[in-house]
Amino acid sequence: MSNKKQLGREEAAFKRSIMKLVEKVGGSFEELPLCSRRALPGMLVQYAVEHNITRIVMGHSKQTRWQELWQGSIVHDMLQQTRNIDIFIVADRAEHEGERILPAKHKKPAEDPYRRLSSQEVERRIEQIRRGRFKVYVGAAPGVGKTYTMLREGNDLLRKGAEVRIGLLETHGRKETLAQVGQLETIRRKVIDYRGAQLEEMDTEEILRLKPEIVLVDELAHTNVPGSRNKKRYEDVMEILDAGISVISTVNVQHLESLNDAVMQITGVRVRETVPDHILWLADEVQLIDVAPESLRRRMRDGQIYAMDKVDQALGNFFKTGNLIALRELALREIADDVDERLESWERKGALRGPWRRQEVIFVCVNTSPHAERLIRRGFRIAHRLKAIWIVTFVQPNDRPVTPELSERLDAIGQLTERLGGKFHILSATSRHQIVDVLAAKANEVKTTQMIIGQSRRTLWQEWWHQSLVKRLLRSSRHMDVLVVADFDPKFQV
Repeated sequence: MSNKKQLGREEAAFKRSIMKLVEKVGGSFEELPLCSRRALPGMLVQYAVEHNITRIVMGHSKQTRWQELWQGSIVHDMLQQTRNIDIFIVADRAEHEGERILPAKHKKPAEDPYRRLSSQEVERRIEQIRRGRFKVYVGAAPGVGKTYTMLREGNDLLRKGAEVRIGLLETHGRKETLAQVGQLETIRRKVIDYRGAQLEEMDTEEILRLKPEIVLVDELAHTNVPGSRNKKRYEDVMEILDAGISVISTVNVQHLESLNDAVMQITGVRVRETVPDHILWLADEVQLIDVAPESLRRRMRDGQIYAMDKVDQALGNFFKTGNLIALRELALREIADDVDERLESWERKGALRGPWRRQEVIFVCVNTSPHAERLIRRGFRIAHRLKAIWIVTFVQPNDRPVTPELSERLDAIGQLTERLGGKFHILSATSRHQIVDVLAAKANEVKTTQMIIGQSRRTLWQEWWHQSLVKRLLRSSRHMDVLVVADFDPKFQV
């Protein structure tokens, strides 16, 4: 960071959350002094070389081509300055896919399987068996799709023959959410007289009397009207669970008690309605709905979250991009710290909205240089580790002749790919300039999640004159992870 710049409240909170995350995963956090943005690539490369780093991990650029020409691109400048370090560029998948639903597991202390249980422990086990199952959808902010997904799951369970009812639903006037009610029956709310006003709350007594198999309860952190059966809605939920009724509920990360101070520091808003963290730990299943901040702001501008007369105020306050980025980080770290990207490939119910099933696809781009085999082997190792489909692709421009040497070289590359279990494709392009378009189209066609390419060996002048294929590929592949493999041969060009 710059020595002169003072961090704002949002930036400081975000930095603290990053430091905590690094500590949690066993890494080390270092802060380097920065004079200017232009100097950043050189500083990072120098640091990597001095510390014998073999791979740099970073996010995709969000700049347009003209912004990159005017301001410079950190990724491209780093690729120009390093030849012996892999650079792995990670895509923000939620930004491209709209939203993801990630399963989270809570760590539970290991028990000695041979220890005899006490009578009290046996009673607790019996109570757990009798108790209903508890599932919670967690989001970083209003509007991510928690209620929508809860209703979709309720209808899915209803179609399978389960007795599902809505105990409490808050649509906030969102037509898209209301449309998901479908065939679900809603239990009438209880009317409570409070200071001369008629207010409605969830009718816990009616739920206990009807005793459905599953009840959907929105907004877990809600505070009930004085005079209700319980002070907080989560207390109603605990009572329903104890009666043997399963509950599916929703909550935003800012309502967790332990994060109250952090949320205050990020947003400047003190959240009054909170849920004790142990309530979430009681859940049998927690799923985090992850939405990119810009997607959420678009929903807000379109009037899908709040009424249009409140949009400008929300975008300028709680829904500022910095707030949403920091809240999303809190949600990912605190609620789903055991989530691994590989969990996205689990077999899940296709009826629920979002990319429920994820099949990893590795896409290797090669030319006929001696380094093609190294890229193919790297692709194989990554695909084997991820149990993924992998494809090797070569593009032949039509304006270049196919010589016997080229045919022999392509046969060798194809045989190595097939021997390792991959698929080899030879595509054609009208000219060298079209190679990137052909590769990008094929990568999208096979639903690539990670692209593997070699580093360019062109000089800065050659890059400017001929336009680097690597730069153009990075610009057209921002929705997928890209691994740029280090190249040690100074004669190699892409």
